[in-house]
Amino acid sequence: MKSIPLLVLVAVTLGPIRARAEAAQPKRVSLKNLTCQQYEDLPGDIRSMVAAWIHGFYYRERWKDAWMLDIDQARRTLAALDEACKETPEASFRYKLGEVLKKRRAAEGSR
Repeated sequence: MKSIPLLVLVAVTLGPIRARAEAAQPKRVSLKNLTCQQYEDLPGDIRSMVAAWIHGFYYRERWKDAWMLDIDQARRTLAALDEACKETPEASFRYKLGEVLKKRRAAEGSR
């Protein structure tokens, strides 16, 4: 029975800390001038959304592909993008994504 008050105390103490951490996360992100470092600083679940949004907005290859997602290809692209951004953190994220996609297409075309 002594553990219940302790759990309540922990929950009451950590609740406001967690709320402040969630409030500190940006609710809107400007993608136009996003750098690779700013991309890397975003939470992991947001990074993949940002990459997908920019890919669809700027780099979609064909309309017929708009409704298809190759999950393995997306994972490889995100991994290559993370490596490229770590090498050049000051680079424009959207242009770096374009470079990664161009390299991927060239590699697929040579197969």
